[in-house]
Amino acid sequence: MGQSWRLPGAEIARRVATGESRAADVVADHLARVAAVDPELNAFSVVLAYQARAEATARDRALADGSAPGALAGVPVVVKEELAVEGLVTTFGGRGNSTPAAEDSEVVRRVRSAGAVVLGKSTMPEFGAFPYTESDAYGVTRNPWSPGHTPGGSSGGTAVAVATGMAAVGLGGDGGGSIRIPAAACGCSG
Repeated sequence: MGQSWRLPGAEIARRVATGESRAADVVADHLARVAAVDPELNAFSVVLAYQARAEATARDRALADGSAPGALAGVPVVVKEELAVEGLVTTFGGRGNSTPAAEDSEVVRRVRSAGAVVLGKSTMPEFGAFPYTESDAYGVTRNPWSPGHTPGGSSGGTAVAVATGMAAVGLGGDGGGSIRIPAAACGCSG
């Protein structure tokens, strides 16, 4: 496994934009990290391995053809279950919705247009109602530094993914501490 999962998003973007790294290799490193770490922590509700690899390869081809890299060139991103990703059900942490999203939410569209690669979606408590991350649909998400404790919520899966290098950047939502609490509990910026 490569070590690009140890790098901050800005450094990944710089390396991909300058040709020092390939987006496909960065995504492969992060997917390997997910496979190694997530079974114990349960930060991802869905991993889009095939789609992320294809998206990264397309980014590399576009750069080779002279396209502008974008501010998030090749940066692996995880998206909280409350945000729409085209073709996936936006579960809000539960089982109530079964209709796949027709298109990406605006924030997902923007990070993709800036060159980011969506690795998957992250766990959250149902409807973001609690300051801890567990649900009947996805189970308990564990704090990476103390697995017997919560990572906070409701963007707990996102915070765990970023804190452990499974994703360089994470998208969440905060109406009452839903980013701030998990960031503090997991030791990352929110």
